[in-house]
Amino acid sequence: MKSIAAIYARVSKDTGDGNIESQLSALKEFANKKSYQIDDDMVFADNGVTGASLARPSLDRLRDKAFAGEIEQILILSPDRLARNYAHQCHQTPFALIENVPEMLDWELYPAWEHALKLMGYNIEPFIFNSADFGVPQNRLRLFIMLSRSKPIGLVHPGEAHVPASEIINTNEDQNKWSDINKKGRAQATLEKIARSRQRFGSKFLLAYYGNEKYGRSLDKTLGTITTRDTFAVVSGDQMRMLTVDEQRVAMGFPAEYILAKTKADSVKMLGNAVCPPVAKNLIQQIMKAA
Repeated sequence: MKSIAAIYARVSKDTGDGNIESQLSALKEFANKKSYQIDDDMVFADNGVTGASLARPSLDRLRDKAFAGEIEQILILSPDRLARNYAHQCHQTPFALIENVPEMLDWELYPAWEHALKLMGYNIEPFIFNSADFGVPQNRLRLFIMLSRSKPIGLVHPGEAHVPASEIINTNEDQNKWSDINKKGRAQATLEKIARSRQRFGSKFLLAYYGNEKYGRSLDKTLGTITTRDTFAVVSGDQMRMLTVDEQRVAMGFPAEYILAKTKADSVKMLGNAVCPPVAKNLIQQIMKAA
């Protein structure tokens, strides 16, 4: 089966570098030798257009077909037929999705950063999404900035039902590494928080080790944000333990076969710095559909 290929030729209006016909002839001859399939709608030519500009009708159509997956090979006489400045082709992607914490919008340099992207021709759409709305068993607010060179995309969350922590956390005291709540050296503040939480949630609940929360969290609610260090402990009766790596992996939405680091500390750091895969997948699918 022949490989589907496209050919692109360009002649500048300011340099007189050959002619379109000679370029197309050479490319078609090469394609024939390589047994590439060149259909009539896969021949693109910009005549009398400088390589300093990316505003070229045929090049735009070529990029659209490449983005749609209709082309397996692109043939050009030389790289400068695409652009005088190679960085134009490498760095001005049609779409980009940037993830960060919502506080990025308050960054003092954000307005200048946004302005620079607009000068490059991008539409800029900031969204704040909760991973729990994508079916991830974790409350995780993150900023997603959608960049597009063609039209605004308008991302939305799917509104999935929130998954309670009880579905991903094992409270079986015969498994995992538990310790006595009243063991020697336990911080008094932790003991007082556990006592308050027992009055509100009973004998089993979650406890955040960091932060200013006065109480723990019900296992019937969605887990809080997974960070780059061990944050949550599960309390069951007079025992408690930190969440396992596997529980935190599930809370982030990573599959069971995903390979993590050898140590718990490194694995937790990797997970806490990650984008939840179900969220990334959903947003990318929206972009591909809208494009």
